[in-house]
Amino acid sequence: MKHRTLTRLALPAAALSVLAGLAPAATAAPAGSVGTVVGASGAGSGGDAIAAHEMGLSEGLVDRAGRTSSARALRDYWTPARMRAAQPVEAPSYTPADLRAAAEEVEPTPLREVTQPAPAPTRRATPPFSYVAGKVFFSNSDGDFICSAAAINSKSKSIVSTAGHCLHGGGADGEWASNWVFVPGYNRGKKPKGMFAATDGFAMQDWVDNGASPTGFNRDFAFARLGRNAKRQTVVGAVGGNGLTVGGAYRLDLRIFGYPGNIANGEVQKTCAKKSQKVDWEGFSFRAVAGCGFGGGSSGGPWVTGYNARTDVGQLRGITSFGPADNSFIATPYFDKNVPNLLKAADAG
Repeated sequence: MKHRTLTRLALPAAALSVLAGLAPAATAAPAGSVGTVVGASGAGSGGDAIAAHEMGLSEGLVDRAGRTSSARALRDYWTPARMRAAQPVEAPSYTPADLRAAAEEVEPTPLREVTQPAPAPTRRATPPFSYVAGKVFFSNSDGDFICSAAAINSKSKSIVSTAGHCLHGGGADGEWASNWVFVPGYNRGKKPKGMFAATDGFAMQDWVDNGASPTGFNRDFAFARLGRNAKRQTVVGAVGGNGLTVGGAYRLDLRIFGYPGNIANGEVQKTCAKKSQKVDWEGFSFRAVAGCGFGGGSSGGPWVTGYNARTDVGQLRGITSFGPADNSFIATPYFDKNVPNLLKAADAG
């Protein structure tokens, strides 16, 4: 399988790597997929603009899907062996010294609770293992890769939160992912709640246009709209879903989930409970936590407050986005009004 190491960024603060199984790749779109841009700022202008994309199959699966179905083609494609072989991209050798904690915290936006969580249908036997969180598998023209994601409550009950770079490579050489599936509670090849294929992806145009840069990472959050599993369940119907809260202080007590490829090759879910701090990078502010040790593959994993192990849900406040090659910290974009706007677009389909 071909995969490529991320190129070193030509930026003073370029000590950061995308923490996903995603390499910048050729601009060829997945077969049968077309990207569009909507939002207040207009097509291609970034800012508050949203990039919406019909998630498709890679060219090799299109004919197979025509003979059976897209869902069957994806189930056949993502065999346990292929899932184990999907890899995060190696990170450049950067150090955390390129991000400095701000001496004084800037004024945060007002706290706003957008949605309430949907408790899990059944009580968890081994908390804090989460079925609401899960592993993402996807393809691009460089091969098969991994990310993390989590179900989020909404009207459609069909949305997961993840990182923008888990849907699109970002920048001029980026491409939209194909064969994108979410496996809640994935554990060493087991799919306890089935597999959910993405039908549409929703990212911020700033990420799509700018990629791995301060401007891009500031908008490196996304939502994927999913079809139903083999039991015809929605993802929230099957596992529950986090609520969403935006704004508020940078310092939070958080529970973080993900599938870091540097631990058991990303085959097991990992979690840590940490307090975040504020870090600044070329005019943009982020939440960051130290000590989780999460590497590539953990991207898109949920950062939640008020996590309840019995109901397996909390309030989503961020997603794993980037960090240094030594995995000494991870960071999330600050969740502002653009996050609920993006969720609304994803929910409307």
